Amino acid sequence: MGNITYDFCPKCGALVRNGVCSSCGTDYNPSKEPELYKFEEPVVSIEQPETESVEAAIISNEQPYNYYGGQIPTGDYNPAEKKKTNKILIGVIAAVVLVVILLLAYISSQIATLSKQAIQSRKNDGSSVEKTEKSSDSEESYLPDFSEYGEEEADESQVDQEADEDYWDEYKNEQAFDYDENFLEERENHDPSSITGPYYEEFVNCIDETVPYKVNREFYEEIDKENGACIQISYIQLEGDIPNLEAINEEIKAESMHYADFFLEDKAKFAENYKEYGMVYYLTVESYVTYNDEDTISIVLDNNYEYSYSGCLEIYGININLTTGTILENTEILNMDEAFVEEFCKRSIAQNGQDSVAINNISNREKLALFQNENNLIIFYTPIGLEVGYNYSNVEGYSGWITISMEDYKQYLKGL
Repeated sequence: MGNITYDFCPKCGALVRNGVCSSCGTDYNPSKEPELYKFEEPVVSIEQPETESVEAAIISNEQPYNYYGGQIPTGDYNPAEKKKTNKILIGVIAAVVLVVILLLAYISSQIATLSKQAIQSRKNDGSSVEKTEKSSDSEESYLPDFSEYGEEEADESQVDQEADEDYWDEYKNEQAFDYDENFLEERENHDPSSITGPYYEEFVNCIDETVPYKVNREFYEEIDKENGACIQISYIQLEGDIPNLEAINEEIKAESMHYADFFLEDKAKFAENYKEYGMVYYLTVESYVTYNDEDTISIVLDNNYEYSYSGCLEIYGININLTTGTILENTEILNMDEAFVEEFCKRSIAQNGQDSVAINNISNREKLALFQNENNLIIFYTPIGLEVGYNYSNVEGYSGWITISMEDYKQYLKGL
């Protein structure tokens, strides 16, 4: 094979071999006659997409048409020239890929540098991102440090706790213990003649002071801010020539202190609830002498307590035979039967109205059971006659008491 030099044709851009364009045939050599029947190795332009098919045809010893319609004559074909051209193209592509890789590596490096600078800046600003210890592969890593968030939450929790404590302190000192400062004052005493019927409408002291004994009003208070109690109790003590006077006074006081004993017997329990929840045991017991004469005295205890979500509104009558020095059992005063229950309901509707929960939502059988229970039964004397009723609880969500005034009570007395 002769030496072959390559250039590109200015007209068509194809390869020029030995001064002759292999595509358009333009001769760029000095004028001389070409040698007839002398063929050089055919060259296929890299711009011709049909090159592969031509190459395939040569390998199969066929005589294909060239791209321009002419037939390629038989002769030697050296594909090395094409392979060389492909190497150049591959080299260019490889160079471009290398540039792209280097560019991506540079961008990644810049991003990493900026990230580290941002983290360092946040560290300098006191942010929560801090450098952790080196891992086992000695590479540094940066992870959020939530310890400070925990401290902030703890601080906020502490602030909330302190606020709660301040609230409960205020509650304990200003609300729950804002007891009745007038509780110890003397209560007005009403003349029996001023209490007229037909119904007894409110608790009042109605003390006959002409009797040979004396009625004293005494007090017990427990304002315990350490254990959580606000208790105010007034109770009656008798003075004079009365049989079993000491026992009678002890019983009167014990009955008056009944609800206070819940606190006094277990202060630790109340103290714990008070410390944790601010729950205060609030109790008032007011005592009234609703009727008295030389032989009989009736004392009414008006109990009212509140604790957490519970409470109690109830009254209890203490009736004393002063001649014998005996505190009467209330269940032993009147005959209580089904006929009495029906009469009680009829009179209650007339006195208290038709919408009484204690009448409409409690069966007569249950009412009779309440009348026959010493703790539920209410009986005490008034200038009008005898007040009779019962305490009830958890009836349609209500608790309380109900009574009627009975001027003609004597027909129901036991022993007649």
